[in-house]
Amino acid sequence: MSVATEVMSAIGPFEHAKKNLVKWMKPEKRKAQIAPLGPLLGLLGARAKIEYQPMGTVGCISPGISQLI
Repeated sequence: MSVATEVMSAIGPFEHAKKNLVKWMKPEKRKAQIAPLGPLLGLLGARAKIEYQPMGTVGCISPGISQLI
């Protein structure tokens, strides 16, 4: 029973993350603007984008973690 509850329940979220990781990490284009003037005075020819970077380990799965709960 513990294999079904500990391992099998994690497969769905891992598959979802694996399937969508490229889309989540893709850079997003944004308009380059001067802050006080907003969209009224865009920087001509300027480009801006947000690049996502991994922050490191966010979770650690170890055997026997259910014994601690």
